[in-house]
Amino acid sequence: MFSYGANVRLQLPVKRVNRVYSMAATLFMSSTFHSLDKMLATKQPRSLALSLASRGHVDCSDRGWAGANGARSVIETITGRRFVTRLLLGHNQLGDDGCEVLCDFLCSEEGQKYRIEEISLNSNDIGDRGLRALARYLLGNTSLRDLFLQNNCFTADPEIISLFSAAVSTSCLQTLAMSANRNLSDGFLSNFLPALTSSHLEMLHLSAVALTPLSAPYIIDYIRSPRSRSLTSLTLNGNSLGYRAIQAIIQAVQEDNYTLVKLEITPHESGEESDEESTSMSSWRFSQEVLKALLWRNDDLANRVKAEATVLLKYSRLLLLKPKKAVDSDSALAKEAPRQGFAKLPTELQLDILSSLAPTLSATQRIRVFRYASDSRTLPPDPRRLPSLSRDRSISATGLRLRRSPVGGITDSAESSGSASQLGARTLWPDVEARLRWLKAVGCEAYEKGPR
Repeated sequence: MFSYGANVRLQLPVKRVNRVYSMAATLFMSSTFHSLDKMLATKQPRSLALSLASRGHVDCSDRGWAGANGARSVIETITGRRFVTRLLLGHNQLGDDGCEVLCDFLCSEEGQKYRIEEISLNSNDIGDRGLRALARYLLGNTSLRDLFLQNNCFTADPEIISLFSAAVSTSCLQTLAMSANRNLSDGFLSNFLPALTSSHLEMLHLSAVALTPLSAPYIIDYIRSPRSRSLTSLTLNGNSLGYRAIQAIIQAVQEDNYTLVKLEITPHESGEESDEESTSMSSWRFSQEVLKALLWRNDDLANRVKAEATVLLKYSRLLLLKPKKAVDSDSALAKEAPRQGFAKLPTELQLDILSSLAPTLSATQRIRVFRYASDSRTLPPDPRRLPSLSRDRSISATGLRLRRSPVGGITDSAESSGSASQLGARTLWPDVEARLRWLKAVGCEAYEKGPR
């Protein structure tokens, strides 16, 4: 029944009201469970991955652990884990004694079981003895990627700095942070950079380490040389380099460095510059704009080199790599016809035609890509191949017999086979990291000066 009054109301029979409520509840629960199922389907794998990754993180920052006893507490924490990838020990007081005890463990047979990728020891009162111990751990280390040593008590002892530089050069370290070590000064840089030959170091942080214009020649020599080819980020903020030294560094980037995409070099306002070295704010801003344009240039050229190298590999693999199997079917012969015609051309003409696909690459970069593309040992595993039943130890978990390629990739043991189109289909990478490893292996991760 409907009734109208001062306040309009809608009156329905009780059974009908209950039926409406039941239908609404059913729809609500159905949509809720659907949303939950969707959320679990999309979120659970990510949360599970994050959970598994976090199990390898040992965060003992700001525990007040000091000396050798503090290091033993760290070791006890490490050995209580099945694996450790990150070791965060910042803001303790381990000092030289604790650092030596920790590095002795990490260098031991038991410690080497832990493939640690990141170690943070910032603000730990570590001095030269601790740095020597770290150099021993770094020597030939292939697992550590990031090392943070800010705000410690290192000095510029020439012998220890040379040892540390040599250890970094033999390791696979990608990030080294030495900022806020004000006792380092020019003596550190004069011994560290000339001996640094790492092909893996990508980020170097040297802010607030009391550098003066005396360090500028060593910085310039390093960023001009091929030894800095892997370096993409350099921070020199908070030093007293001076305007002229900074201008010389920017000029070195302009003329000879195409790998840096981040260079922070804000001067320290100490008021100690001479009148002839002082400059107006407008001049400094202009220098910063020039530097910004140069870094953008490097980034743009690097992206173009990477893209062109990838395209060049794709077509070079198709045209330069010869199939091992004879082609029988008519359709396969038709597909092979263009390649057969290209193969009849002189080698110099073949390479010249392919070079037009990558005009930004230097001649030496293109040659490295050609050599890689024409080598059947660099082919990735053929996904069409059935797993082998061999019991050989070189058999992987997937059943494929593996071997190391000339550039460090994994390939199958069988020689290349099939048509050129099938070979071309096996030139892609399973992920972005694999592609970056290949670009680095053939020296195509950045622009390279030289004949085009």
